[in-house]
Amino acid sequence: MIKKVNVFKTMKEKQSPNKEKEHLIYKSVFLYCISLILTSFAALYFYLKGYPPVNTIYGSLNIIAPPIYMIPIFIPLGILIGDFFWIFLKEKDYKSATILFLECLSLGIFSFLRIITTIPYSGHTLILSFYLFYYLISNKKRDFIVILLGILILIITLYYKFFLWNDPITFFLGILFGIILWIPGFFYRKRNIKEE
Repeated sequence: MIKKVNVFKTMKEKQSPNKEKEHLIYKSVFLYCISLILTSFAALYFYLKGYPPVNTIYGSLNIIAPPIYMIPIFIPLGILIGDFFWIFLKEKDYKSATILFLECLSLGIFSFLRIITTIPYSGHTLILSFYLFYYLISNKKRDFIVILLGILILIITLYYKFFLWNDPITFFLGILFGIILWIPGFFYRKRNIKEE
């Protein structure tokens, strides 16, 4: 007995890993472009408005936050926002996009509150802990560069918070609040995966 083979199906299966790799490359380029745009706008904003003073748990220091501390945090925030647009526009997964939109909005609001008030948590570590947990645990496909960027910016933040400003408490409180913001979306995504 001769077994019939569907040649087109076999060719499609062979192409799918390449198509998936191509899809990931397009997504990465899209995320980095959105991140670059947001970071550029942030740099322009701080250039025109000036950089905020450094606030620690003990009060305001008589120094201004330097650009190397203030600007890089917009890279992970931009990647998250880019991911929202990708999920919404390209993948058309409106439920996941809505959750990520609410998470990005919460990150933006709570980080901005840190600048205009003296609530003792770090907006940087709030964003970074959410970002790293999201890309290390919540995402099925891990992008090494996305994770490496988060770790490098966390190292910069750690250096300033611990060694220059002696402010580890806001560092750890920011991490805690970032994880608290990440948890509801994590369980929602986990439940959705089980339902599928």
